[in-house]
Amino acid sequence: MAYIFFLEEVLPLLLLGIFLKGSLFYFWTPDLPVHTDVALSRVSSTAQCDIDEELDTYPSSRPPAIVSVRYDRLRRVAGALQTRFGDVSGSVEKLFLLISWRDQCATAMCLLFCLIAGFGISLLTHASD
Repeated sequence: MAYIFFLEEVLPLLLLGIFLKGSLFYFWTPDLPVHTDVALSRVSSTAQCDIDEELDTYPSSRPPAIVSVRYDRLRRVAGALQTRFGDVSGSVEKLFLLISWRDQCATAMCLLFCLIAGFGISLLTHASD
């Protein structure tokens, strides 16, 4: 609700927020890449129909009714995910990658840019008042 009254502060606050979040990641990032944990991937909790679908041959050896149900379910789920999360997840991922590079120098430069840009835009908007 406060953004309705202070629209000129949205971009500086966003840039300063990115700087703060990125500075937290800067000091607590691991030096080595993360390894996959099989227990966390929940491989053992898949349904039998999902395993059957993955191991099915091409072209399918199942009856057409089962294949039709599979494709209808796939279209419904994929359409919902694509329309709701496509653009948002891409933008958030790009933003996260900017503040969590393995190269500490590049991360520091990006965070410094966000800090300077946030303060600069904030000063420019207040100077025009």
